[in-house]
Amino acid sequence: MVYSKFFRVSVWLLTSILFLLYPLQSSFSQAREHSTRTSISPCGNPNTQLENLTGFFEYKWKATYFDLGPVQKDNWIKHYGFEDRDIALVRVFQSPAQPTLAVVAARRFQNFLDGKLLVDVFCIILAEKNAPVRSYEPEELEQILLGPGSDT
Repeated sequence: MVYSKFFRVSVWLLTSILFLLYPLQSSFSQAREHSTRTSISPCGNPNTQLENLTGFFEYKWKATYFDLGPVQKDNWIKHYGFEDRDIALVRVFQSPAQPTLAVVAARRFQNFLDGKLLVDVFCIILAEKNAPVRSYEPEELEQILLGPGSDT
């Protein structure tokens, strides 16, 4: 069987084009697969795990932190009317680089497997406007934590 010169050039050209485009198609499919993967986190978004935010504050702002005791935590929750938000922890950050204090509220997520604790994380509860952190002057936060009716 004899093929024309045009046919041979067309087959060669088509093969070359397909050969060149194959890696391009492969990289597009890999990018598409990567963009459809979702991170699985008990908090929904992994950026809302308290441990991640704490690490960021310690690294970026050289911040120290402490968790409020039960009475102070309850005063803070009552001040904002957050009794329905299942707040398990209120953490206060202080940084030498910032004059204000940062406060984060979190709920506890626990998951068990065969009666043994499998997952135990604190998930940030977003405040107004989906902000994870509230900022306070030290005196302002002290008044909130002392509770209503305190003038000291």
